[in-house]
Amino acid sequence: MARSKPLRPGVVAAATGLLVLAGLAAWWFLRADAPMDAGDVDDLMEEWDGAPLPPPAAPPTVTAPRRAPSSLPDAMVPQPDPDAAPEPLAARRTQTRLFGTAQVKPIYDRYDVQGVRVTRIAPDSFWATVGVVEGDVVVEVNGELIDDPEAMVSLMNQMTSAPVLLLRVRGADGAERLIDYRVPRPGSPTR
Repeated sequence: MARSKPLRPGVVAAATGLLVLAGLAAWWFLRADAPMDAGDVDDLMEEWDGAPLPPPAAPPTVTAPRRAPSSLPDAMVPQPDPDAAPEPLAARRTQTRLFGTAQVKPIYDRYDVQGVRVTRIAPDSFWATVGVVEGDVVVEVNGELIDDPEAMVSLMNQMTSAPVLLLRVRGADGAERLIDYRVPRPGSPTR
């Protein structure tokens, strides 16, 4: 095994000087409005007296405005009308509503996608209409395995527009089940 030679003190000093010079050049460049040229480096070396550089200025702190607690009694807070007509199915099938009424997260086994877990499902969401329940993992949609990012996009696209959804889901207990959902014909009641 070959022995490495120890560094000579002159080499260490030269390397340290170059690092200091590079740091000063970067500091000068960041604080100056104009681009730096070779003459600026000489000016920097003349200005630097070996003292440590001042610490950077702290960024301004931004605080969120505080909201006053609601002074309205519970009876005055708007509540959903139970007698109101249900929201149209098409409105519940938009991507905004699909993501806004449930949390959809991919499930990974190392680097491989194993499906998407659906949680926090709102009662009026399309996920609930289809029959997906809290904690279900969707592993297949219309015969396509959810095993890569493209398949996850395909799932969301089919959830928004496909007239037939055949989902294979794995429940929280590990049992798999099939969900067959078909968009109701116009004029028929929705689920």
